[in-house]
Amino acid sequence: MLILDIVVHWLHLLAAFTWVGGLIFVNVVLTPAMQPKGIPPQFVRLMGMERFRAFAWGSIIILVITGVYKAVQTVPDISDLTTSAYGLTLLIKITAVAMMVAITVVNSIVLRRRITQAPAGPGGTPPVEMQTMGRRLVILSRLNLGLGLLVVLLATMLKFGL
Repeated sequence: MLILDIVVHWLHLLAAFTWVGGLIFVNVVLTPAMQPKGIPPQFVRLMGMERFRAFAWGSIIILVITGVYKAVQTVPDISDLTTSAYGLTLLIKITAVAMMVAITVVNSIVLRRRITQAPAGPGGTPPVEMQTMGRRLVILSRLNLGLGLLVVLLATMLKFGL
């Protein structure tokens, strides 16, 4: 069982690093490089958003599977989620992850599709609607990164029993 626990923990960490690391890239590298007028669809594709989307969703699937396994190992009785400090911290972490997944759905499915399929305006400038979607994408990406950093903090607190 120890080997399985090690592999599950390693996969959980690897998936978390991939997802949160990708969010750092999006917010620290990609977002500042975006034009103030909006995000040209070609730029989004060139910067690897499509590739990151696949890694993000793969990471989410791995995180859910390994997270459930780890939670069952550490909190065998579901009532412990509301009666212990560890359980409450885990519940907050799960809630933050659920919020991240919801934001990822909006960013990677709804906004991404609209942005990459939007036609360019006159003179190659993005239309106003695309500019608005680009701003929403940026705001939601920053919120997602903040939640991701919170999840990492909560995971650290759980590791040290705080």
